[in-house]
Order: sequence, then structure tokens, then C-alpha cells
Amino acid sequence: MGGAGIATAPHAAAGQLLRATLTELPVDALYDAEWWRALPAVTDVLGPAVLAYLDRGLDEITSPAFLVREGTRVVAAAGYRRWPGEVAHLCVLAAPGSRGRGLARTVATAATGDALAAGLLPHWRARTEASRRVARALGYRELGRQLSAHIGRRAAAQAT
Repeated sequence: MGGAGIATAPHAAAGQLLRATLTELPVDALYDAEWWRALPAVTDVLGPAVLAYLDRGLDEITSPAFLVREGTRVVAAAGYRRWPGEVAHLCVLAAPGSRGRGLARTVATAATGDALAAGLLPHWRARTEASRRVARALGYRELGRQLSAHIGRRAAAQAT
């Protein structure tokens, strides 16, 4: 965020690989999925995603679920999982056949309002431009980016 970058590692071998690999890398390169995929020790890449915050997978939400139904079918849903530091990590889903109708915005508005009423800082992590548009429409400001790369323990140890 703000021109800086941070890398975390789940084990010492991955930490050593990150230190050796990232020391001279420009911050923008941290979010280049193809660069990460080219590393022999990386077994999977998720992202990049944009991190957005609003000032002031639904199976993991700790909030109520906010839904839009068409008959008995749920076509959009949102909620949030409470994270440390009084952060509410939003999860917003819309059924593929129902996208583009403003339903994600409707349920996200309700979940965001609930988080704010609970005194939490709503957080939105978006991978697609459509998700980013919904977040911006609700007033979320993009403050950072994220990319997750899975580094195998054995491969990381061999690479260092």
C-alpha cells in the first residue's frame, strides 16, 4: 500500500526464498502473477487482487447473510467475516445468470451498512473488474493490491 510492499511466508524455507528473490524486485513486480508462476518453487498463484477499504466465500461469514431471491432461488448474497483489528472482510456473490442487474450492489450495501453499524472497518478484496466497480460504487477506495503464491516447502528449500 502506498508504494510499499510486504511479503509473508508460512515457513522458514519460503521466507528464505522470499528474502533472496524479492530484495531487489520493484514493488509493482510483486503483483505480477506470471513472474511468480515462473519461479520453480511456486506451485500455485491466486490473484492479483485489489484491496479496497471503506472509510470508517459466504461459508466463512460471521455476519448475517443478506440475500436477493427470485422465487426460491438465491441470486445474490453478501456478508462479512470479522477479522482482527475490527475489520469486516466482505464476501459478495451473484449468480452468473443474474449479474449486471445491480444485485451484488444491493446485497453489498446491506452487508456494508451492517458492518459500519457494528463499528467495523469494511474491507473488499476484488479480483475482477466487475467486483471493483461494485466496490467503487459503494465508496470503497482502492488502497493496495495483493497476490498470493503457494511456495512448496521442499521446492523452497531446494531453491535457496
